Amino acid sequence: MLYLKYFLNIGNYKLLHTDIEYFIIIVFLSFIIFVLLFIQVGNLFLRKTYTFIEILALITQFLIYFLLHIA
Repeated sequence: MLYLKYFLNIGNYKLLHTDIEYFIIIVFLSFIIFVLLFIQVGNLFLRKTYTFIEILALITQFLIYFLLHIA
């Protein structure tokens, strides 16, 4: 329960104290997702065979990357 309060910033427990820490986490997550997108797109172009699940996963990952940049 203490960890849940700590994670959700409820009460006196704060996970991140400044906006800079949120910004660093968003930049770090978007960089990781960009690298994964780059690898996935490269693999799809090398194989030249696409399944529906792979295309759906790629679109979902791109949307998450885009939403992180909006945040």
